[in-house]
Amino acid sequence: MIRSLRLGPTLGALLGLCTAGGCALFFPSGEYVGEGGEAGGTGEGAGATTSTGPGGGGVGGSGGGTQPGDAVARVFVAFGDRDKPPEIPGSFETKVYEVHYADMDAQGVIGDWRSAASTPLRGQFEMDHVGGALVAYGRAVDLDGYNRPVSFRAPLGDDGLPTAWTVTVDQATLTYGSRQVVLGPRGGYLLGGYSSSWPDGNGGTTTRYFETSEFTAIDSATGTMSARVEGGVMSEPKRNPGTLVRDGVLYAIGGYGSSPTYKTTVEYSVLDADGLPGAFVGLGELPGIQVNTTLPLLLPALCADDTHLYVVGGTLSSGSPSDLVLSAPFQSDGSLGEFTHQTKLPTPLGATRCLVRGEKVYVFGGQGTSERSALVLMNDLTGGGALGSAWDTTTNRALPYARSGAAVALVPLGASAN
Repeated sequence: MIRSLRLGPTLGALLGLCTAGGCALFFPSGEYVGEGGEAGGTGEGAGATTSTGPGGGGVGGSGGGTQPGDAVARVFVAFGDRDKPPEIPGSFETKVYEVHYADMDAQGVIGDWRSAASTPLRGQFEMDHVGGALVAYGRAVDLDGYNRPVSFRAPLGDDGLPTAWTVTVDQATLTYGSRQVVLGPRGGYLLGGYSSSWPDGNGGTTTRYFETSEFTAIDSATGTMSARVEGGVMSEPKRNPGTLVRDGVLYAIGGYGSSPTYKTTVEYSVLDADGLPGAFVGLGELPGIQVNTTLPLLLPALCADDTHLYVVGGTLSSGSPSDLVLSAPFQSDGSLGEFTHQTKLPTPLGATRCLVRGEKVYVFGGQGTSERSALVLMNDLTGGGALGSAWDTTTNRALPYARSGAAVALVPLGASAN
């Protein structure tokens, strides 16, 4: 059994896996790659193991929940970070290979979590359901320490589960780090970034943040990537804004840069027919809770329904996670209307993920004040961007273990045939 895979900058070429178009690796369904339990154990190995019972530790993790009835959708969770098991050595072993899934019933209840085919690489990724497959795009820590963009594709079989993962590695390394990863229907985006040793023009180095955007088209049928192309620039240099692509528009909110370090800005870019970002347009600042204040946020989670954008959690300028939730209506030109504060999260969460299905919004894991969370939170969307008066912390099954920074994809059941 393969327990781990690490590719140095030349290993792919030596193995004959790389061409001018990238590197392709194949991992069949059920072959486990990474740390964690064996099949039939704790839901962290291969096959159809199940996570039931108490909720995997982390903030609140009571597990709770009920198994849904007739399932209408399936949620996949991959990548991110977990607390390092004590028996696993190595500085990056908190990075996650495991892919977990759970079914959702018509009432929106998420049931038991099971394991699917693990990803062959770890890192910062976004994931979505595109053309009958799970597609992911991001930066793999196993390849030059996040400096090579990577795309994954796994077709969904008749059972609705990912089969073999095909991995395509970008042969053009990144010249600076902390690029924010975004995935849209046509491909992947890298926004902003940071270098602590950028040439200053006088023979020395300096710290620099970047406002750039790059786009790479991803073939939905094969997962292969085109060469990266530069797009429009953001309104200010920064790293790690909260991001979302919706209906041909790319949104970027908050982030971190030079003074002031934690950003409050809201901006958007209309994508052209090929998916390339145009010029970014500023939309003002996130409002604070108090009148005439602003809200600096690093990497809030963004999700949307048909009418509103939702901003969930993130990291405050104090360095602590946020429990704030805001919403803003979409305008006909792709811009956003006024932001309003909604029902707070039951616990502060940074590096979390949210998604919307029907009239409910879900939040998956995240980094709490002192520990990661395993909870799957849920709230009703009551109309006009408003949420219910309280978040449900017990109806949905908790994740198999506490996890932050994960990628989440929602797949309608039966969609694998599309």
